[in-house]
Parts: sequence; C-alpha cells; structure tokens
Amino acid sequence: MTFDEWVNKYKGKGIDYDKYAGVQCVDLVKHFVKNVLELTPQSVGNAIDYYKKRYTEPYLTDNFDWIDNTPKFVPQKGDIGVFKTNSRLGHIVVCNGVGDTSSFQAYDENHNDTHAPMTLRIFAYSGKRTLLGVLRPKDQRKVLGIATGWKADSNGWYYVNEDGNYAKSQWLYVDGDWYYMGDNGYCLTSQWFKYKNDWYYFNATGRMDKSKWVMDSQDWCYVDREGKMVTNAWCEDSQGWCYVKNDGHLLRDGYAWDSVGKHYLDDTGHMEW
Repeated sequence: MTFDEWVNKYKGKGIDYDKYAGVQCVDLVKHFVKNVLELTPQSVGNAIDYYKKRYTEPYLTDNFDWIDNTPKFVPQKGDIGVFKTNSRLGHIVVCNGVGDTSSFQAYDENHNDTHAPMTLRIFAYSGKRTLLGVLRPKDQRKVLGIATGWKADSNGWYYVNEDGNYAKSQWLYVDGDWYYMGDNGYCLTSQWFKYKNDWYYFNATGRMDKSKWVMDSQDWCYVDREGKMVTNAWCEDSQGWCYVKNDGHLLRDGYAWDSVGKHYLDDTGHMEW
C-alpha cells in the first residue's frame, strides 16, 4: 500500500507488531517498513539503535540513507526520524513531509511511554527530545504513491517505469508483447516505424505485429516472426504463395522469379504457376 493508504487505514490504532512489550514506537516503524516499503523488518533494537547502527547494520544501509539533522533540515514524507531522549531508549517516528525549520509533523506510538496508538503530532527539533536525523527509504515509489505501468490520457498510452519516469524513445516488452515508446513518451499506434534498417508495424493497441499480413494505406505487407517487414521475398499463406516487392507491398498481376523460374501472380497476389 502507499503511504497515504497506510495512514488512512491505521491512524488511531495501536500497533504491536512484534507482540512484545505492548505498543512501542519501534512497532510502528516496523509496520511501516512491512506494509509501505514492502520490506521484511529486521530486529535492530530500541529506537536509539536505529541511530547507533545507521552505518553498520546491513538492513539499514541497504534500504535507507542516513541524513543528519542540521539547522536547515526539514524531514520529507516517509523519513524515519530518530530522537535522542532523556531515556536511554530514544524515540522513533514516521514523518509526513509537513514542516519547516522550527517544527515538523510525524506519526508515532507510545508517546511519552503512554502506549498511545498511532497519532499525528508536531515535533520540535530539540528540547525534551532532540532529532538526530532521519533514515530515508532508498525506494521512494510507495512513499510518493507512484503507480507504475500503463497509463492513458487524451493523447494516448504512456508507461511509468519503476523509477517513476516515463518510458521514452525506447522499446518496451510487456506481458509478451513489444511496444515502442516515442520521443513524447506515448506508444506508437497504427503506424510503421523504422528502427535501424528494418520497418516494424504497431497496431491500434500499440502492440508490434509479427508473423502476419498488415494492411497500410497502399496495400498488404508481411511482417516476420521478429516483426520485421519482409521485402523482395516469397511468403506463404493459407491460399498459396505470394511475393512482396522491394517496398514491402504485395505484388499483384505481375511476375516474380525464384530458383525454378518465372511465376505469375494474379490480382489477389497469389501465384498461379
């Protein structure tokens, strides 16, 4: 689920993720990691240990970037903030991206050791507790709510990659079919496209045709199993042999040669003799 979906579903609920010692601030972080970041939470220790082990624990270094708190720093959405407190255990929160250099908002549990449920609060950077910094998820897709895959608008179909960027000027292989994304980010439809020295046809759905006859504005053409337009070659269909010319179009009412000799093709494009 996305960050916003997680908040809407669990805000106000007490989450005892590890079923140990009741509702704790670390339980909320583990739940966030599991459900939003889709990672398997690891046992790091108490809240302050997320700071102490920020550079030594592989689980943290592989999945998060540590950012120190500075006078100009403001946490962003999805940051996991770690506080030093009067308690040796520390405190840990999940930030929502709202704030400035004087204070910021974040969700926590067990506020002031009260076993309070997931609650949105306003935190100062220093005072009773001091923000040491944040662990920022390296994968921001779920945090930012970026949905990958095919999308459409009034201009056509486009594709959002896992990094959140649009696929442009590239081939795209999705669910067994090839597409080509134009310079503007939309997939080509109902048109020929020349790539290197070969022509390919993309039908009305955007899929590349292959191993079939294609009708364009002039006549029939044939694309092979790799999707390439066939030229100067014989092709066979259910009604017999045909020949495609240098421009890729079907030869009608004319002659073509093979290793045996000269053959006549009728007005349907099929060989008679």
